[in-house]
Amino acid sequence: MTDTDRVAIKITKIILGVIAVAGVLSVALVAPGVFVAVKMFRKNNDSRFKDQIKQALKRMEQKPVDEMLEERYKKFRKMGGFTEK
Repeated sequence: MTDTDRVAIKITKIILGVIAVAGVLSVALVAPGVFVAVKMFRKNNDSRFKDQIKQALKRMEQKPVDEMLEERYKKFRKMGGFTEK
């Protein structure tokens, strides 16, 4: 590999880096909520997701689903849900 090839590779990497940064900045300007959404799909949240599932299963064991739904429906009715006009 000659010196000109090495220089060409370095220049190519620099140009691609600049394009990547410009792309990230443009996404941040156009849709700032995208980065928040990306955080939800990162692998670090897998353990949190598993914990949430375990908690939900424990609650379902402690209280049957129909009882939970009935309580929520009563609360919803008290708040004025499904009122006829």
